[in-house]
Amino acid sequence: MQIAYMFCGELNRAKVEMRHIVFTSWSEDTRASRLRELLADRCVALTHLNPEHIDGEADTLLQSVDVLIMDATERSEASSTLAERLVSAHPHLRIVALGECSHANLCLPAGSSAEAILSAIDETLEPHPPQEGALGSLHEDSVAVLEEGSRRLDFVARLDEEVAHLSLLAEDVARDAHSPRVLAQAARPVLDAAQGHGLDEVARTLEVLISQASNTPAFRETAPSILETLRAQVRAAQLESPSTTLSSESQSRALTVVVIDEDPDYLRRVTGFADQFMIPIRTATSVAEASGKVQTPLLAGVMLTPGAGDSQKSLSESIATLQNASGLPHLPLALVSDVPGTLDRVQGLWAGASHVAPRPVSAVSFSQIARRLATLRRSLQASVLVVDPRGDFASRVAEHLGERDMAIQYLPDTRTIFEALEHHRPDLVLLSTELSEMDANDVCRSLRAVASWREIPIVLFSGRCTPETRIAAYRAGADDVIETSISPDELTVRLSVRLERARQAAERSDRDLLTGLLTRRPFLEQLAARLSEVTRRQRRLVFAILDVDHFKRVNDRHGHLVGDRVLATLGRLLQDRFRIEDLRARWGGEEFVVVLVDEGLETSALALRRVLDEFSAMVFEGDQGTSFSVSFSAGLAAFPHDGQDAETLFSVADARLLRAKQNGRCRIEVGRTRSPID
Repeated sequence: MQIAYMFCGELNRAKVEMRHIVFTSWSEDTRASRLRELLADRCVALTHLNPEHIDGEADTLLQSVDVLIMDATERSEASSTLAERLVSAHPHLRIVALGECSHANLCLPAGSSAEAILSAIDETLEPHPPQEGALGSLHEDSVAVLEEGSRRLDFVARLDEEVAHLSLLAEDVARDAHSPRVLAQAARPVLDAAQGHGLDEVARTLEVLISQASNTPAFRETAPSILETLRAQVRAAQLESPSTTLSSESQSRALTVVVIDEDPDYLRRVTGFADQFMIPIRTATSVAEASGKVQTPLLAGVMLTPGAGDSQKSLSESIATLQNASGLPHLPLALVSDVPGTLDRVQGLWAGASHVAPRPVSAVSFSQIARRLATLRRSLQASVLVVDPRGDFASRVAEHLGERDMAIQYLPDTRTIFEALEHHRPDLVLLSTELSEMDANDVCRSLRAVASWREIPIVLFSGRCTPETRIAAYRAGADDVIETSISPDELTVRLSVRLERARQAAERSDRDLLTGLLTRRPFLEQLAARLSEVTRRQRRLVFAILDVDHFKRVNDRHGHLVGDRVLATLGRLLQDRFRIEDLRARWGGEEFVVVLVDEGLETSALALRRVLDEFSAMVFEGDQGTSFSVSFSAGLAAFPHDGQDAETLFSVADARLLRAKQNGRCRIEVGRTRSPID
């Protein structure tokens, strides 16, 4: 049994590093085929082998393999022996075991799905920059690669998720579903990081957890109290740390997930998951009931189970109802379903769902969905970076603005301010004048000297402001100066006005007035960021160019005002469809561009086809009262197969758009065509 699956497309044009994965099992395993589907369009080769065949030529093959997935549920002793030999012969090889297996780098539960295996592969292949101190490699990328101060803040803010993950493993160990080694393997890097960040009480409790786990009968009795102590210590660390109190990911600023499902028993189960991971949750059995529960400024998003008989139209109406009720035109959304055929990635992408999952969701799956929704929600919030050595005023800011849909980030000094600006991309900087390392006015001048931050609002705060200090601050580039004794209402109003003016200025600068979509410059800036991200994480991306068919004929027959109405309608449709993380822009004239992140060509083409069908079904009225309909054509290009930079992707997509026009219009072209740079 040796089947090699190649997913790199036209390798002669690929310029990214080829990855090779081997899946071994003693018998046929459908998860290998499922992995093939999940890895489609990635630059990855998957080879499925029987462990008995790993000798001679096959053993030589492993010299070029990055990850070996080993099913250790059968012949566990033989699997362990094989893993020991492979680690010795191929030190570079990373082994992911399904079931208990010594010498494996990572052990997953024996029945892990292909999706869970893929997540482990991504985590294993993810490059981890060298870090100072014993930080380890934490579950779910808990330690951000920032300066030491920011790194500690991020670790403390996410420590509750680490504890929730360890709690699940501890429960499995207590009922003999996992060996203590699995728990120790997961807890050790968290313990090392806690020690490295000075969280001594947390580290000591983790040591107790690891040592007690080896005594399984007693561990059943002691585990609950150990974990409760650990949770209490984490809460205390989060509340004591200025970073987490003032961070958008703090306990006090935790965002709420609204879960909609017709089954009350299922909702109670999900509520238990939420309690386990300390995630605020509201439940509803219908969209109508949920409409009254999404009206909170601390909403992360919605996890919706569509009804079995819901049509595409009814799903769209349900989402629109939730968007209107929440006041969020781009509501973070996850869709789940247990009815085959009612939900797929195409429908999810078309509907704007950032996550599509099978029902029922597991505890870990729910936590991942909630985290994804919260991350997307925070990307839509106004963000304020507060630099305050003492932290007192920053705490007041967090208290007063935290409930007004604003994300508050905190820095104790300016030594890492540029890294924090790049990481958080705030909308306003609130800067103390009582800095020890640098004069606040010099910080203002430094920020104004950098093009990226030239327009960001900067507000200085001081215990006492004189006319001279205000004048000096304004000359240095500050937008406003306030005293720390300012009333909560005035503080909120002054900062809100600054943020709103900055938002309006950005809208005028970045948005096309007719369609409401991005203009070319901000689109290219955001595309560069997306390309950098998918390159680093070895993910997919699809670039699409859309062109309205026979648009000149529309203008000639019905007038330019009617033509503008057609363009505005398509712009609004593109804005309503797809996900928050996807990009849409008006490229020029009747041309539009769409970028779909972490999607393949086939899924993207089918989702665009649904949008094309919607647009083609619309009826417009000309200036003479005549009715007509319009369509568009599109050409798609995939990263990295068709190109790894914006210019190449545009060229390939444009060539395919031309082919779509030549082949009759009103179509989506994804067929291979020779790249112009070849």
